[in-house]
This record gives sequence, C-alpha cells and structure tokens, in this order.
Amino acid sequence: MKKVGGMLLSFVLVSCGGSESTTVTPSPQPSASPGPGNHGKDVNAEFVAKIKPTVDKFCTPCHAAAGFVKTGTAFKSGKPQQMIASGAMPKAGSQQAKAFTDQDKQLLLSF
Repeated sequence: MKKVGGMLLSFVLVSCGGSESTTVTPSPQPSASPGPGNHGKDVNAEFVAKIKPTVDKFCTPCHAAAGFVKTGTAFKSGKPQQMIASGAMPKAGSQQAKAFTDQDKQLLLSF
C-alpha cells in the first residue's frame, strides 16, 4: 500500500512540474522572545529599566560598598529577594525602611 502512495505522490509531483526529489523547506518559525523570567541581556535590560531605580533608592545607599547587585541576573540569584520578602531588608529603622512602600516591595519581588 505504501508503494502505491509513493507512486501516486511521484505522479502528482511530476505532473505539477516537480520531481520526487523536490524538497519542501518549512518557513522559519518566529522564535519566542525571552521573557522576564529568562536570564540574559533582556533580563538585565528589564532590570535597568524597571528595577534598578528602586534598588538604587533603597539598597545602594547602604550596600554599594559591598558591591551590591548591578545586574538583573545577580538580583534574580535569590538572596536579595529573600531578604526583602522576609522583611530583613531594608533594615528596620533606616531611612530606606521608612520610605519603602508595599508597592516598592511588590515591584522588587515580582522581578
């Protein structure tokens, strides 16, 4: 049965101007663009655009000398977000903690 199908396909290809060796090249599929959860340049670009201003306001004043995170990849490493989620940072009583809102916290934790 397969032989008959192959012969029929050959007949159709030949009668349409093709040959049995005609190859069909699939059109390229659009690649999925990296999203916020992915690591790489897009994560770092998103960090600089959306997160870094908040990090600079609340984290950098105390942590700049310690080499606090400067990239989205480093920020997503977990520790900064764990410290923020637990309430350990910004440090209670600091100027940053007094100005730190729930909206700021959600922004940093959603990254």
